[in-house]
Amino acid sequence: MGARTTAREAALQMLFAIETGGSEAERAIADFWRELPGDAEGRAYADELVRGAMAELIQIDELGIDLRGRWKAELPQPE
Repeated sequence: MGARTTAREAALQMLFAIETGGSEAERAIADFWRELPGDAEGRAYADELVRGAMAELIQIDELGIDLRGRWKAELPQPE
């Protein structure tokens, strides 16, 4: 697996930890790399992805709410 693919997986794991544990991004990043050291190239990319996602969290949440409404409207309604 390539370094960027591994970094994206690490970023998702960190974002999951932030969401479920309620920690700040910088704390989650530090904790993750302390437990699972990665290569320097992958680490920098993963950290950038996490920080970028957290910076856009409000817009991401709004998009998710909008999409849930669309999916719900498209589901067959019980009779």
